[in-house]
Amino acid sequence: MDLLLNTNELVLAAADGNTLATGLRNFIGPILMLIVGLVAITFLVRREMTQFLIFLGIAIVVFILFFAPDVLKNIAMGTEKTLGTGGKW
Repeated sequence: MDLLLNTNELVLAAADGNTLATGLRNFIGPILMLIVGLVAITFLVRREMTQFLIFLGIAIVVFILFFAPDVLKNIAMGTEKTLGTGGKW
């Protein structure tokens, strides 16, 4: 019942993009963490350290982009300032 209620809240919040994004982060975030944790544990149990470190690096990048999307915007704006394009492509 709680899952159905959250889904209805997401549908009602579709008009506001920020509310929808926050709702999706709150809904998908824990599932994503569970999947990453399970895959990481399997790499550790198999003693595949290289694959574990690669997976950990990719997971960190995905989590940063998923939970802090403003980071990508700030990187783009900083690159634009550095190159001096001023938005003129």
